[in-house]
Amino acid sequence: MVRPNIAVIGCGYWGKNVVRTFHNLGALRCVCDVRSQVLDAAREKYGVQTTSSIAEVLADPQVEGVAIAAPAVQHYQLVRQALEAGKHVLVEKPLALHLAEGRHLAEIADSLARVLMVGHILQYHPAILKLKRDDFAGELGESSTSIPPGSIWASCAARKTYCGVFAPPHRQFASLGEMHDTKCSHTGALTVDSAASAEPR
Repeated sequence: MVRPNIAVIGCGYWGKNVVRTFHNLGALRCVCDVRSQVLDAAREKYGVQTTSSIAEVLADPQVEGVAIAAPAVQHYQLVRQALEAGKHVLVEKPLALHLAEGRHLAEIADSLARVLMVGHILQYHPAILKLKRDDFAGELGESSTSIPPGSIWASCAARKTYCGVFAPPHRQFASLGEMHDTKCSHTGALTVDSAASAEPR
């Protein structure tokens, strides 16, 4: 039986879908947002606890997991706080705005034996899984990307390739899992260089 043990932080454009999904699963315990009208609507629609205090969410022993759908610039700090409070975390992409921050969060999750998952909605789609299997088997040849001017897609160096849709164009962060042995080229896009990435703040 599913227990209501999930809190959702952020109930905006995408967060409202996360809230609805966890409610439909019978797992939603609490909604956290800074806007009182959003909290009023969530409380009326779903009959769950609401709060504007992240500290209150993280101090609740009945909350075992936190789903974060806040602005991308807040992801690193929110995920870090949730993990250090002993919560499992699902965070909408991107995990963080800097590669070093993402790695730091993964290290924290590992050290605390907490689940940390990024919400890539197509990661388990049958077509994507088949594409990965065929590519890894060498059936598709050399992988490359052609980036149109102004695009916010990015590709990285060989053997360390990340793909995905990124947060603000001026601070792009590649955030879908590491590919295997893939050679990539890029045109007009940011290539993530771990040596140049900012350290966690």
